[in-house]
Amino acid sequence: MKKIKLLWFLVLIFALTGCDLVDLTPNQLLNETQVPITPMVSSTGSTFYLTSSGQVWGVGRNEVGQLGIGTQTTKELNPVLVGEGIRYVSMGIQQSYFIKTDGTLWGSGKNEAGVLGNADTTNQPTPVFIASDVVLVDTGEYFTAYVTSSGELWTMGYNESGQLADNTQVSRWLPKKVFENVKDISLGYSHMLILTNGNEVWAVGKNNFGQLGTSNTTNQLLPVKIAEDVLAIAAGAEHSLVLFNDGTLYSTGYNFYGQLGISGSNYSNKSSLTLVTNNVTAISAGVYHSLFTKATGDLLGMGSNDSAQLRGTSFAKYVSPTVVHYLSWQNYDTFFAGSSQTFFLTDDDRVFALGLNSVGQLGDGTTTWRTESTEVFLDLF
Repeated sequence: MKKIKLLWFLVLIFALTGCDLVDLTPNQLLNETQVPITPMVSSTGSTFYLTSSGQVWGVGRNEVGQLGIGTQTTKELNPVLVGEGIRYVSMGIQQSYFIKTDGTLWGSGKNEAGVLGNADTTNQPTPVFIASDVVLVDTGEYFTAYVTSSGELWTMGYNESGQLADNTQVSRWLPKKVFENVKDISLGYSHMLILTNGNEVWAVGKNNFGQLGTSNTTNQLLPVKIAEDVLAIAAGAEHSLVLFNDGTLYSTGYNFYGQLGISGSNYSNKSSLTLVTNNVTAISAGVYHSLFTKATGDLLGMGSNDSAQLRGTSFAKYVSPTVVHYLSWQNYDTFFAGSSQTFFLTDDDRVFALGLNSVGQLGDGTTTWRTESTEVFLDLF
């Protein structure tokens, strides 16, 4: 993949919930973390984008300082400069995390249950220091996990369902090491998927809809292995996607909107990994919709379309994968599912989006919902 102007691009739109890499191509990032990092990650009414020069720009909600600009305002419709010398960004419901070029992890925003990991519960409109030697971070519903350069997994925040993976249900204000040999992580509302360097997937936390893929609905306080020979993972709010090295895509968990993409499932939940399709090359999960690309280059989605995040104005839900509405004349380099949006970057460095835009989170300077693919971030680049 060619270098893109928006090296990182994160969207936070509902409740959900991605390192010293300035001006790096995706392949260079793969060499350090051994995981192909998408240029976009998502979660609640705000958007961050990290340029190839290491600048972070933010737009959208900021009522508890989640943009990290030192203020607490209702929203920012036009991009504001958040910081420089950043290599990675992730966002939770109302908090944000920044990994600087020196590997230090910083956080800002709402600090409920000590999710910022700084031994406090005070909201922080200006980023505060959390840890060093960090390469990855992700955040769910007021719980957060990060991975160090040696593959150690550390967690903090809410723990009512065991999502911190420390064999307790006690929330923590400070990070604690809970797992090793980690390549990638993906957090849902209250569950976590862990991809190891051996390409195994382990799952932990809340399992009320079978999102852990353990063939039951029992919460897990310690990680349980659910798959091997895996290429990529993606956690939605209460569902999970697992892409195997052979190109087969499986899903499990909550399926009210059809986000599992299992034809004929009648929107029933699944508690074990169930085949969706094959010849898949990449995946992404929003709150209640899922996206994937086929080897043919087609971008497909399934699940909720309540904000037209998949296609058109029907506001239906799709139980079977359907082609996502995008400009057929414009090839895209990569894509990402926001909580109720879909974003993709084209091969000539343009950004398009569709879906929910109630507080300007699409980054087009308006609060108009987009039912067709619309070019955004025009003024910044």
